[in-house]
Amino acid sequence: MIFNKGGMAIRYSIKFLIFVIALLCAFQMASAAQLESGLEFEFMSVPAEDSITIDALCCAAEPVNWEKARSVTTSINNPVIWIKLPSILSGEIFEFPQMVDKIELFERAHGSEHWTISTTGDTIPVSKRAMQTAEMALKLSTDPTQKAERYIRLEQPSSVSHSIDVWEESAFIQSAELRFHVQLLLFGFCGAMIAFNLVVALVTRTKLFAFNAGTISSTMLIAIYMNGQGGFLLWPESPDISFFMLVLGMGTLSLFATQLVSAFLENGSIRSSWLRANRWFGVAQLLIALAVILSGSQSIYAGLLLIGLLSMGLQLFLVFTSIGKGDRQSIPILVPLSILIAGICFRWARTAFSMDFGWANYHIMEIAMALEAITFSLILAARIRYFASLAARAETKLSEVKLEAANRFARLQDAERERIASDLHDSLGHSLAMVNAQLGKAEASKQPIEDITDRVTHSRLALRDAIAQTRRISHDLYPSKLDHLGLKDSLQEMTNELSSAYDIKTDTVLDFPENILSADDKLQIYRITQEAISNVIKHSGAGACTLAIHWAKDLLTFKFSDDGIGMPEDTQGGLGLLSISQRILLIGGEAGFTSNPAGGLVVEFSILRPIKEAKS
Repeated sequence: MIFNKGGMAIRYSIKFLIFVIALLCAFQMASAAQLESGLEFEFMSVPAEDSITIDALCCAAEPVNWEKARSVTTSINNPVIWIKLPSILSGEIFEFPQMVDKIELFERAHGSEHWTISTTGDTIPVSKRAMQTAEMALKLSTDPTQKAERYIRLEQPSSVSHSIDVWEESAFIQSAELRFHVQLLLFGFCGAMIAFNLVVALVTRTKLFAFNAGTISSTMLIAIYMNGQGGFLLWPESPDISFFMLVLGMGTLSLFATQLVSAFLENGSIRSSWLRANRWFGVAQLLIALAVILSGSQSIYAGLLLIGLLSMGLQLFLVFTSIGKGDRQSIPILVPLSILIAGICFRWARTAFSMDFGWANYHIMEIAMALEAITFSLILAARIRYFASLAARAETKLSEVKLEAANRFARLQDAERERIASDLHDSLGHSLAMVNAQLGKAEASKQPIEDITDRVTHSRLALRDAIAQTRRISHDLYPSKLDHLGLKDSLQEMTNELSSAYDIKTDTVLDFPENILSADDKLQIYRITQEAISNVIKHSGAGACTLAIHWAKDLLTFKFSDDGIGMPEDTQGGLGLLSISQRILLIGGEAGFTSNPAGGLVVEFSILRPIKEAKS
């Protein structure tokens, strides 16, 4: 029922996602375009140990060696970039598409000695930013039509490529509002998918849905940082939390993604040791992320990024290896995994190389995690429905087997009752009828006493035979010698009788402690042996047989073999073998009937009987 409702919910979710993406496209096309994308500027990189002030830069005695570019990359060794903007600009807003730790805009009109300073960035509280937006944006404080000197100091101690887009103020505000609404819709959608996965995980007790919820949540945490909404809305006056949340999201994403892939591929063609190592690899990445948070080391952070890329490649390697080994159930996971990895790679490419993906620049991560949430939820639901259908078919087949076994066992019971009735009628009934006839004749006889004495003697012999028959039938119903001799001695006596009465060579090895077996265990093993010996006497034509029962490491192993004709096809459904197989099932074993290579039938099975569960 939950999957029917869940499937309906997912179908509506897909329609909603398509609507959001269509709305996004319409909004972006309807909004005013940027005045300039990728503004050309002059720049100068500054090593970490250098500290150049704006006055030293603009008023240096020697000319500064500026380079022209449309994008510039910071690094750990050169975390500071000075940018010299064109002297005349028609726009009013400068936007940096990437998240930046700190940006300072220095402005002064020609002839003025006073610098106007505006700031923004991840490490700047919202209250001190030049514009109250989530974006890295700066507004010109001087008249944009007036000639002025404008410098930007950009600080980012990691490998990020930075560019500058120029907007009119009204167009930028409209675009920022549209971006926020689209992000809100996409995040709300992903939040609903997280809740759906958690509910299904609780109801079905399927850990895959919980891992998927964790993967979506971690990706959302990274996306909240990447689009600036975290520092703008969630922790506006605590900018140091941004880096903490980014690294935490990276660590938990690695953890949940590796657990998700390992759980999806388990019970397939991939070695369990590989999947176990993949899980621990995810745990190791989380520990590295925690080390970055505690130390604040940019070097360890760079290592975490490289390990994250390696982890993505490893997950794809495991999936392709599983598919290559013939596990077709692994194919569907490629779709959501590829979507998620593609989204992360596109976002990384934009960050590292300042690549332009149009309107998708601002929503790569959100769209990727929304698509991943939809596709993986669909795949997991379909996977569970598939295995549920397999389980239903197996249950139906099991019911059919149980019904057939019940019918065969009922026939076996009827045959056993018929045999007992035949014994009572033919043996015991015949003997008692003879006694009754002899005593009746003696009672009515007028013959001499000697004749009556002979009749009484015949009656006593018939009664003795009847008593023997009664004991035999009673023994067939329950062998009382088990209580008096125990299982080992009873089995030994049975094989001895076989050897002496039918001249069949027997070899008996009984190496087990009797206290590991319950009374029912002993009875069933006794009957199994009895049926096997009966088969030797009646059908096999064997000249020798072997009974071996061993116990080691909590496992009791039974094997009975003979050198007779083996097991012809027409005897596979015989009542004797059926009785043996049913009795083996009763004590928790699995019947095995094979033919010796040299001829003869082999009956063997094993049952687990720990010594601590012994029943005397």
